[in-house]
Amino acid sequence: VQLLAAQAGADEGADDGLLGGWLLSAANDGVLKLWDLRAAARTGKRAGTPKLLASEASMHSGKGIFSMHERGGSVLTASKDGSVGLTVIALSELRAERTWEGVCDGGVVKAVAWSGEGGLGPSTFAAGGRGGGVGG
Repeated sequence: VQLLAAQAGADEGADDGLLGGWLLSAANDGVLKLWDLRAAARTGKRAGTPKLLASEASMHSGKGIFSMHERGGSVLTASKDGSVGLTVIALSELRAERTWEGVCDGGVVKAVAWSGEGGLGPSTFAAGGRGGGVGG
């Protein structure tokens, strides 16, 4: 789970101050989901179900997602199928961009993270696997 600021233009009349506006979630079903936390607040409810804006399920063959890291609207996901996926948040949509297979010697990928600010490049990441393998 990761909180995100809602992107400009996604909902012009919304209050962007509520918990960043959006929630990004991933689970054992291999689906990445983008939620609008402001939807329940606009209806006056404090405890309610957020509105599902988008979901992306094509990246990891229906296998679970262990880890994700968002930076600048680009989301990396680490999966049980041994791959790392790249999904882009465009307004209130999720768009599958790329999948790297066999990142950690073909084993389960447990963690993924973008390189640090000023790191090795805008698309450089590190991934760690079950067997101690590291890729990226």
